[in-house]
Amino acid sequence: NNCGPYAIGFDFPYYWYTVDEVIIGSNGYISFTDRDNYAHPFSVLPSEARPNNLVCPLAGDIDFTRGDPECWYWSNDQDTFVVSWINVAEFWPDPGQADSTHTFQLILTAADSNLFFMYGEQRGHYEGGSGEYVIGMEDVSGTVGLQYCKTGMPYGNVFHPDLAVRFYAIPDTLFEFYDLGVQSAMAEQSIAPVYFTGDEVLLTAEYRNNGTHPQYDIETRVIVRDPEGTELWRDTIIIASLEPQETVWLEYSPTLAPAMTGEYGIEFRLYVVDEV
Repeated sequence: NNCGPYAIGFDFPYYWYTVDEVIIGSNGYISFTDRDNYAHPFSVLPSEARPNNLVCPLAGDIDFTRGDPECWYWSNDQDTFVVSWINVAEFWPDPGQADSTHTFQLILTAADSNLFFMYGEQRGHYEGGSGEYVIGMEDVSGTVGLQYCKTGMPYGNVFHPDLAVRFYAIPDTLFEFYDLGVQSAMAEQSIAPVYFTGDEVLLTAEYRNNGTHPQYDIETRVIVRDPEGTELWRDTIIIASLEPQETVWLEYSPTLAPAMTGEYGIEFRLYVVDEV
């Protein structure tokens, strides 16, 4: 599972954008925006499969119900943010290892846009069960990233006590990236709401320009279906422009008043008008 978001305390430059909060995953990772759980089978980095915007100092099957694990975060509210996973146990213990546990840390430093992965005491190497772990990072779209190690490969990058891994930024003024997306639907982080029959339900969505350039004439659409899958109506709103990293919440009409019990389908879409 995961928790947050927690404020970093400053704007951290990450790829071509900045972030100011983190969601901390019990499986040894953070995401800057995505609350979906990163779990077995762990996808490679980068991957368009959610969650995205990941930083993984040691993402694997971790069980916080075993032993005496701890997870802490700290910020000086200026330029340094730290997350520590201490004595966290594998869900599948390393065969023959009485207490297969790991201690590691993530450090973000804004002054140089660096990420540090620091490794303390290590007992076992995720050799039981699935045996999978991932070390690396990716961007908000899951298309740009860097994987340092996955499940022992390459062998020379296997984590060990006293290891420190530094990720540093190489500026690229020619880099271009175009991406629009639905950031949240119906509620922040798209948490599924529950309503009663006859309630007045506002249809809202948050859209974000994740790219490096402004986008114009963005057509957004909501499609509403009843529990039987029958389309009830659709509505369209045009966003005149969105600057890079800008977000906007839209409210569609009419409101939904559920007439029957069950699961209603509310689908949000967007298009760049020139590309439709």
